[in-house]
Formats: sequence, structure tokens, C-alpha cells
Amino acid sequence: MQAQDPDILTEFTLDDNNATVEVMSVNLSNLGINNFRDIFVDGDPFTTGPTAFDFTTQFFTPSVSGSYVFGQTASPVDTVLLVYEGSFDPLQPGDGLASYNDDHGNQIGEVSSFGSATGSTLGDLPVTIVSCHSTNTLPARCPIVEMELVAGQRYQVVVSTFSSGTDLTLPQDFFVYGPGTVLVGAPSAIPLNNPWALSLLALLVLSLGLAYSRRATSAV
Repeated sequence: MQAQDPDILTEFTLDDNNATVEVMSVNLSNLGINNFRDIFVDGDPFTTGPTAFDFTTQFFTPSVSGSYVFGQTASPVDTVLLVYEGSFDPLQPGDGLASYNDDHGNQIGEVSSFGSATGSTLGDLPVTIVSCHSTNTLPARCPIVEMELVAGQRYQVVVSTFSSGTDLTLPQDFFVYGPGTVLVGAPSAIPLNNPWALSLLALLVLSLGLAYSRRATSAV
């Protein structure tokens, strides 16, 4: 029997060189678990509103379908994680919302819960959860999500704060752990050491070549 390939760990950091902190205004007084339980379980709306929250964001696309665990390993403030299938629109924050997590033992969304560990490591994950709090001593505050992801589907993670008025500061450290590599960042950021990404690049080059050929033929 062929041994199963080990899962792949991808780590990345959002900092002043590759990310910005923006502001969204929503209809919730805080981004706590009770409000998101009402959204996912009871169908309450998640829309624009009067309460402002800082946020930053990151795209990633898995190369293989399957179960992934992803989230934060470190943050200078207490953060929450919102996961979107496709793109996040701050003017329509409820559209595409697939999952949510505040503290990693309390996931709401596609998977009802993930783990209950409160130590510096979480189960068998090959990462150390440092802290997601201004005291730098609370690993349990780091948001972590477990989801079934689809190969080629772009996901967007939105990092914000539990309380309005809390400044979201950089850097923010992340990890993705699952059966395939992930393409991190904008769609144009194709890592050339990734065979799946190289296939996408080859397809793009082929499409551009065909388009050029059609233009040249029509010009004759």
C-alpha cells in the first residue's frame, strides 16, 4: 500500500510591505461569537452599519481539495478571522461568508467546532501558536479554522478585531496546513516552484498566444 503524502504547511506574514489596514462599518456592536452564531445559525443579517472595525485581508487558493486547518500563529492584538469563498466586499460583508473564528476553540460556520486546546501548540499541527493579544501571552486567543476547501477556488481571509475602536496593527502571522500547496496573495503572484501554479501560468501564456494569433490573422 502506498503511504499517504504528508500534509503541507504554508506560512506567511502580513506586514507593512505587503498589506494595509482598512476600515469596514457593519451592523454588529462587536465581532464576537454570539453575534456570528446568530448569523450562521439563526440567519441574522450581516450588513453595513454604524460600527467601524479595522481589518486587513489575504487571498489564498489551494491546489488540492480536502480538509485544511488555517489561521493565525501570532498577532499584537486580539483578532477574529472571517473566511470568504471568493472575494470579500466591505459593502456587503455577509456575501460569501463561509466561516468565522474568534478563539480557536470556538469556530462558527462550515465546521461547528475545532479543537479545545488552550496551550501553545494545537494538536498535531506543525506550528507553534504564540499569542494573539497585546500581552503576548495568550495563544488561545488566536483564531484558527478547519474547512473543506476546493482546489482552484479562491478564498479570502479577513482579519479584524473583537472590539470596535481597537487598532489592528501589523504584522499578522498566518499558516495554512493541508493536503496541497496554496497560492498566497493576488492571482498574479504565481510561485514558479509550484507545479500547479506553473500549469496555470502555462494556460495563461497559451491563452495570450491564441489571442495574439487571432488578432494577427484578422489583420491580414
